[in-house]
Amino acid sequence: MADYVFESRVWLARARPEVFEFFADPANLVHMTPAQALADFPFGIGSIFNVGDVYRHHWGRTLTDGEAQLFATATMNAVPLYFNKLHAQALGHHTPPVHPLLVMNVVFGMTVEDLSEQAIAHLGYWNMKFPAWVYPGDTLISSSEVLDKRESGSKPDRGIVHVRTTGRNQRVEEVCVYERKILVKKRSSYGGR
Repeated sequence: MADYVFESRVWLARARPEVFEFFADPANLVHMTPAQALADFPFGIGSIFNVGDVYRHHWGRTLTDGEAQLFATATMNAVPLYFNKLHAQALGHHTPPVHPLLVMNVVFGMTVEDLSEQAIAHLGYWNMKFPAWVYPGDTLISSSEVLDKRESGSKPDRGIVHVRTTGRNQRVEEVCVYERKILVKKRSSYGGR
């Protein structure tokens, strides 16, 4: 299990040299249990998130027609645009587009490992927009920019990070943009400086 924790954290090192340095030092890895690895990880408002940082989230995801239809069915969507090809074509689409909430969830899901895997809470979403349609077969990628960070007004061991996430398709067109705030523990609450 400790190796798994180590491996999952090494990926983050690509974006932040100080994280790589932490894990490159054998003294930080010797006899480390998974709980210790998480507790000692230099995560939080003072170490990982800096205003202006841009995280280019990994992998990307190609949405299929099956996923789009399953989402429309499972959520009992009553808008035929998302599940009826003839209706979609009558409205000028070549095929039913992917429902925007599925698009948002896919874009959001790609951000979790970088932004909120260790978060205490999501504090809300703002300014969500869907500038372009997504169709089955489109591949989505996402990136997030840190807009602001501040200490919590009520909990001194916590901070609030404000980010803007942008999802794009394979043509680099914006398809989903939103802002959110994340409540995270400060590095000092883990025993760091």
